Amino acid sequence: MISPHALVAVNKEEQYISINLTKKQLEDSPYLDEDKPV
Repeated sequence: MISPHALVAVNKEEQYISINLTKKQLEDSPYLDEDKPV
């Protein structure tokens, strides 16, 4: 799961988002458990 604070930009036209995280931070982020409430 990525924190909304890490979002830098959303490009709807080209369908991508930019985030302010390193690859390591992204890999170490918590897994989204789809059965738990957010």
